[in-house]
Amino acid sequence: MTRHFLLATVAGAVTLFVVGGVIYGLLEDFFANDVARTVPVWWALGLGQLLHAAVLTLVLSWRGVVSGWEGFQAGAVFGALLGLGMALMGYATMDGVQTLATVGGHTLIGIATNGTAGALIAVVLNRGWG
Repeated sequence: MTRHFLLATVAGAVTLFVVGGVIYGLLEDFFANDVARTVPVWWALGLGQLLHAAVLTLVLSWRGVVSGWEGFQAGAVFGALLGLGMALMGYATMDGVQTLATVGGHTLIGIATNGTAGALIAVVLNRGWG
């Protein structure tokens, strides 16, 4: 693991946390049926974002992404597939929690958060910092 990989992972995790927090905060009423804690378990949320960003960084580095735009596109596809897959599994297994509308919402948020994080990860990976 290189310093570039670690820096890109941290940048991606911060981006996922901030962008996801803003979007989910703005759409709080839309996801009112989703079961959520009143106060998140912050260490678990941070570690989860870090691991998510590490997987995204790994995928982008394997793909050879070299620009922010390529990173956005690849991250958006990654987010769409991951978001849709996880939301459909939640819809299939959690009674009364998710609707097909929220499945679509989670998928679109996955596209936005992972696309944005993917763009920043690609830039950091290819800047030569460190």
